[in-house]
Amino acid sequence: MRITGYYLLLFFAGFTAYGQHYEISLKNKWWKPSQFPEGINKVAAYEFAINKGKIKKDSTLLWSSEYNAAKNRVSGRDRDLNMVSHSYSTTENSTVTYDYFSFEYFFNIKGWLVSDSKLHDREKDYDGPYPFQQNKTKYAYDSLGNVIKEIHYSSQLNYELDEKTGDTLDLNIMTTPSIQLYEYEGGNVVSKYSQTDSTFSKVVIYNLEASSSSTAALYYKPKRKNWSKSYDKDGKLLLTTSYTTDDQFHSKKYYSYDVKMRLESEIDSTGWYQTTIPPYPESKTIYKYTDSEKTVSKEIFKNPFNAGSYSVTTYNNQDLIISECISYGGQKQICDYYEYTYENDKVITMISITEAGKAYYDFEYNESGLLTQELVSVEGKTTYLIKYYYN
Repeated sequence: MRITGYYLLLFFAGFTAYGQHYEISLKNKWWKPSQFPEGINKVAAYEFAINKGKIKKDSTLLWSSEYNAAKNRVSGRDRDLNMVSHSYSTTENSTVTYDYFSFEYFFNIKGWLVSDSKLHDREKDYDGPYPFQQNKTKYAYDSLGNVIKEIHYSSQLNYELDEKTGDTLDLNIMTTPSIQLYEYEGGNVVSKYSQTDSTFSKVVIYNLEASSSSTAALYYKPKRKNWSKSYDKDGKLLLTTSYTTDDQFHSKKYYSYDVKMRLESEIDSTGWYQTTIPPYPESKTIYKYTDSEKTVSKEIFKNPFNAGSYSVTTYNNQDLIISECISYGGQKQICDYYEYTYENDKVITMISITEAGKAYYDFEYNESGLLTQELVSVEGKTTYLIKYYYN
């Protein structure tokens, strides 16, 4: 089946509404010690089951975040959204799934992040050796608090269980660290480099039946430049240049500003590494401002690898989308609209108007201004409910 641009737009229409909903609730996600209000060390969000518009008592932990002052640590659970389409008409025929993981962030006395880790949950219905992944990053800073080095450790564990006894038959652990290096001039980051060091990379294979193990180096990638940035005398970004793995120019993005020093345009070009065709413009983004709104117009040019698209997105003073129109490959334009009401500078209702219809979002807060509930309804029926708990 050929996927046209129009059906793709319909499929992704629900993502903008989800994104706006997430943008509002995201303010309640705390990842740094300084974000936790005095007297509160933990927040947890639970989704309640909905059956034919009726709210059930059953609930599922969506995410949690807890601050341990003694260890200067923030830890908890979260999830990544996955969306699989079963047709190209609307998101109603799509399956939404989540990848759950636990996380742990450690900070120094200055409040700078020194390490973080993410451990993914098991897949319950996985048939075969189970893949188990953990990501960990360590950070180093200069005296001004700029990140100058990141070491990323990505470990994947695969094991196979005996169907009858449940014993582990095979265990394979692979760790691949990569190093990111940053350079600064005048307080601005100007370059990023990466490398993979084989002295850290290893594979450990353990088989219980054979009672043996082995370790081997994987591969080495020398230091190379990922991108570079240049600025004007006021510290405004003018140009970002990215590079290929062979240290050739890959793409260039130019920035310009209006008289109030607000971002006015971004012009992207790519293909500088090509030998058979010359570099070509990839996209152009224009920013326009009023006292109450910001409009972003983006055109992705048609080229040998893209059919092209054009979008116009308008934001309010709270940086929330109030309208978004997009056309793909010159086909029919799809528009979404959003309306908000506020109380004490907080969103208490949002209405999304899309091709799929209207959806109503209600947000409730406690006396301290903390979000306690999010409720979504369509055609008078509750479809989504989240409650927040603090202690």
